[in-house]
Amino acid sequence: MLVLSRRLNQTIVIAGRVRVTVLAITPNRVELGVEAPLQIAVDREEIHLRRQNAQPETEILSPRRKDAKEEKRKILNSEF
Repeated sequence: MLVLSRRLNQTIVIAGRVRVTVLAITPNRVELGVEAPLQIAVDREEIHLRRQNAQPETEILSPRRKDAKEEKRKILNSEF
């Protein structure tokens, strides 16, 4: 496992296609924003495992809302 340190609003890039940005940090929580092509499913681990167990032979892609870019812009421009 690769362990990286990032500060608020800093980003890591995975395989040149997935960007993970630290959006907020509180004592008990870190909020991350993930930008990925629509073909790449992005899920929390427990959701990923549940989907694998439900349909192990079928690849399931996460639904993405059309206004995701607008939501991200609002989050990044808001005060924390």
